[in-house]
Amino acid sequence: MYSFSIVDFQEYFFQVFMILVSYFTMVFIPFIFFVKSGNFESSPRKILTEPFSQENMNAILNSLKNGGILLLFHFILFFAYKNGLTKLVPNFSDLSITAHILLIGIYLFTHDFYFFIIHKMMHKYPILMRYHAEHHKDHNPTPLSTLNFHVVEGSLQLAFFLVFPFCFSMSFGDLYICLSIMFLLNSLGHLPLEFYPKWFYNVPFLNLFNCATLHIQHHQHAKSNFGLYYLWWDKLFGTLSPNYYSEYQKIQENIEKGRLKSEVPEVLEEY
Repeated sequence: MYSFSIVDFQEYFFQVFMILVSYFTMVFIPFIFFVKSGNFESSPRKILTEPFSQENMNAILNSLKNGGILLLFHFILFFAYKNGLTKLVPNFSDLSITAHILLIGIYLFTHDFYFFIIHKMMHKYPILMRYHAEHHKDHNPTPLSTLNFHVVEGSLQLAFFLVFPFCFSMSFGDLYICLSIMFLLNSLGHLPLEFYPKWFYNVPFLNLFNCATLHIQHHQHAKSNFGLYYLWWDKLFGTLSPNYYSEYQKIQENIEKGRLKSEVPEVLEEY
């Protein structure tokens, strides 16, 4: 069995540092700037009327727990890598730019499907919904909701991060890029502001991506919109909210007129 050297520990803790930088950059900065600072209140792009949930302290505690799980999985992955059990390569430069782009694309595609299936199962089976209900305590989510899961669900969701490098040849750099994209899009999806412009869904390829309106609808109604990055799984399995596009256009019209949305969001049914 491989024995760790001082250099290995330095490499490991540098990687931990990069994960923490990614999380705080993609999650806490949007939360502080758009929600906590009050910039949210005066924005015509506002979706929700009460963005700062009383559950934010609980969200922070859950995020710390799941952050610990992520770091544990990362340690297992690093240990397996040092023992030659994964397909991870030592350096980012060991793969071509084309390979990096392809690998990141495959990761995001397969991760979105994995997330969709797990998420859909959480809502379908009561034994799993008891854990997922922790995430849905945030009726009015913020970027802090990104890792706000029960540890059982968090372990299921983050397991993909651990398993993928055993199946595909990639570098730790690729893994951190994918993790950063996940943090960023998850954070923006829970932001109570609609960033995308009105024409966004008229453009091929761009119209495949989820936006804040889509996931906010999920938190309000919990019966549709289960994807993480893309719309296509919800379209394919018939779980896209039937009024999603009309609601998106209504929000865009409010943005154009420079007024705030006045309707109080419908409260999620209790589980």
